[in-house]
Amino acid sequence: MNNSKRINDPIHGLILLPSELFLVIDTPEFQRLRDIKQLGGMYFVFPGAVHNRFEHCLGTAYLAGVWYDHLLSTSPSCQQVVRPRDRMLVMLAGLCHDLGHGPFSHTFEKCFIEKDSEWEHEKMSCHILRLINSRVKILSEIELVRVENMILGKVPDGIGREKFLYQIVHNSEFEVDVDKFDYLQRDCRGARLPLGVDIDRIIKVSSLSDDGNIQFPLKESYNLIQLFSTRYALHKQVYSHSVVQAIELMIGDILKEKMSKEIRFLGGEVTKEGLQWYLGLTDSILREFERSPPVPQLLTQLRERKLYEMCHQSVVNDTRLAKELEIKLEKSEDLAHIITVKRNWCMGDTSPVSKIRFHPPQDNLAAIDQLLPDHFQEIRVRVFAKHTKSESLRTQVEELLSKGDLKKYVISTPAGKTKKGPSTPDSGRSPIGCSLSTIQINEPYELSHSTDL
Repeated sequence: MNNSKRINDPIHGLILLPSELFLVIDTPEFQRLRDIKQLGGMYFVFPGAVHNRFEHCLGTAYLAGVWYDHLLSTSPSCQQVVRPRDRMLVMLAGLCHDLGHGPFSHTFEKCFIEKDSEWEHEKMSCHILRLINSRVKILSEIELVRVENMILGKVPDGIGREKFLYQIVHNSEFEVDVDKFDYLQRDCRGARLPLGVDIDRIIKVSSLSDDGNIQFPLKESYNLIQLFSTRYALHKQVYSHSVVQAIELMIGDILKEKMSKEIRFLGGEVTKEGLQWYLGLTDSILREFERSPPVPQLLTQLRERKLYEMCHQSVVNDTRLAKELEIKLEKSEDLAHIITVKRNWCMGDTSPVSKIRFHPPQDNLAAIDQLLPDHFQEIRVRVFAKHTKSESLRTQVEELLSKGDLKKYVISTPAGKTKKGPSTPDSGRSPIGCSLSTIQINEPYELSHSTDL
């Protein structure tokens, strides 16, 4: 710890990071994360959600070190297989896992990345880390590959009791990792949502199995359930808030209008020139557009809060509805955005709790099942009108969904979530915030105090 530096973090308090990590932190590529908000355009709706990827990465690195230390203390046998620099490598993976995010974080990916594309921000993080390492030379090639696997959540073949090293930062097996530990706390604080899980307890009760996997006592299952239900609450109440999505769609359309030619490299091989261009992109890009006339009309509308309007949403049983609705709606691209919203516990309609290793062995999972919901994912299709006169579009959508070939996909259409006409003197404007409360695990929660939601 003598070679550590102190940082006063708003979530974790006074934290210590190894001085070696600052060879990466003090680079332009990492400092760029100061200008990329963790929650993208959500601060247009939740004014406190202004934290950035920089602080999230520092927090994730810190928690990676804390969890590594605790896990090793529970398993003397695993202490014999780890290498002296493994702690630093795990912390470096936590530090660099989000280097590859573009402007407005996930909004950028939703805007430009095709569903069948292999592009992922984690892979871009690995490209950027390689670029940094070519200068600072903190890692050997073998160490670099290990850190990349930790970021990507890939467990190398033939790995033995070191497996836990690849579960700390990005746990692709059962989704309990320090990335989630940090962003749940940070995002709840920013959006003023109560945190319904004791993350410090999850870390302290964890241990390592004989084969090197992270495990938890069975009696802590409820706290782990709360981890995933808190994530679900954030998706339902914040990340997929209808006004947030309207703003993100507008930002996406602005970026497409101004950057459609330059962005093509994302679909293919990452070149040195393309990577340098990408590293120049931050949330400040909207201000750059405003300083370089002509200013996009959509950007003016966004500043004046004349937003896209959600004119319809349905709870559905199949993601194909959105595509079929696009085909049936004439000139749908000019009139509307039709999007599919998935809210789940990280693994689609599968419970991640069923993947967690408990001790004693999972013979008593029937008791846990009583605490779980019947389903772990809800799917909604939402239609956002790009123009203020949306009544005709709403009517057209409702007529299409009342017919047999599309009606089969619709489970329900929530009442009170779409406008039936002006509800305020200035119906083109939307609120900038909302109140929040916790949800019950088995009960869906909807924000319904405002007709704009």
